[in-house]
Amino acid sequence: MLSLAVVAMAGCAQSPQTIDYNLVTTNIKPHEYGEVLCHGVPMGIRATCITRAMQHYRERVRIDGPPADATQGPFAMVFADGDFYAGRYTSEPFASAFTARNATDQQCRGRYNAFHGDKQPIFKIYCDGGVTGQGNIILDLSGRNGLGEFKLEDGRHGRIAFGYAAVDL
Repeated sequence: MLSLAVVAMAGCAQSPQTIDYNLVTTNIKPHEYGEVLCHGVPMGIRATCITRAMQHYRERVRIDGPPADATQGPFAMVFADGDFYAGRYTSEPFASAFTARNATDQQCRGRYNAFHGDKQPIFKIYCDGGVTGQGNIILDLSGRNGLGEFKLEDGRHGRIAFGYAAVDL
């Protein structure tokens, strides 16, 4: 019985698989959006937050919005310390950009543009105060939502969620 408990606990301790950002799309589950968006939420209400995010995804993903929904929409950056930035993104096949602000009106912007020499679809990020960094995203199988991660030169890092079904702003 004890060995069964140890095996079960070891399985729970494993970290989730990392996302291969070299792919264009991957299968992202609704709870993964919730885990990103609810990262800084107090533990006592985190499960409720994740459930709401999953419910929003399931309701919104069924809506066949206008084609523009695939090329622009809500964007969220959630820092590892829980700082939450919300904004918008726009995207074209070879260029993309976002702008997001936190509750104290600090701003981060990101862009990549193959037409201006960017060789990889990796966001160059510029935040208030002169902090720079980079971020990478991947689309879910619908091509209209996705997740990402970022790291700034000052050591701060976090996750990204974007798209109308993924982010309810």
